[in-house]
Amino acid sequence: VVAGWPSGMVSMPTRRQKLIWFFQDNWPLAVPLVVLLLMTWIWWNFGRDLPRGTISVQYEPPERLTPAEVGALADDNVDLKDITATIVDLARRGFLTIEELKGKEYILTRRKESEPGLKPHESLLLKFLFQDGGTVSLSDLENKFYQHLPGLKTAIYDGLGKQGYWWGRPDRVRAFWWGVSAAVFATGWFSAGVFPDPLVFVFSMMVSAGIIALFASFMPRKTPQGAR
Repeated sequence: VVAGWPSGMVSMPTRRQKLIWFFQDNWPLAVPLVVLLLMTWIWWNFGRDLPRGTISVQYEPPERLTPAEVGALADDNVDLKDITATIVDLARRGFLTIEELKGKEYILTRRKESEPGLKPHESLLLKFLFQDGGTVSLSDLENKFYQHLPGLKTAIYDGLGKQGYWWGRPDRVRAFWWGVSAAVFATGWFSAGVFPDPLVFVFSMMVSAGIIALFASFMPRKTPQGAR
């Protein structure tokens, strides 16, 4: 049995109609664009550092900041090089000595006890370095000093926060937005079955979560004092 009808009895959809149908079926593809615009607006208004204004030449650390604090303000992050700079600075100020041995080995020896002028993270660092005695080698610290890094980072972040250099602790700001990113990803994964084309929805939410995660690193905001 063959059935048919003359050409023209059924009108073909126009390109515009096809485009409308495409977006009706695949509207989740627009979600990443909306997320990108929203995150850009949030960063511009709540994450971007304010303009610094006139910058004058300084020959001393600003407001007596320690090397670790300067490093943390420079990139909104406390890393191992900031801790290393603090050790060298403490040696310069006479709290310890650094002796180089053969084979790239170094010996740290404590020379002075803590004094009122030390900041909390400096006192903690001396305590962690010499908790087993007045002399320690870097090889001895290699497998156990990392346990104290979270405490040192917290002391540096809290110290700068109390001095008014950030609106919020950078590590917590980043963690918040990473949490939002994970929530968006989980929403896409567990809600996919509700939509006619789950793959499109999952893909859209994965891209959206990735955009939020990328913005997380740029969300910590300095105060005007910190930006200077």
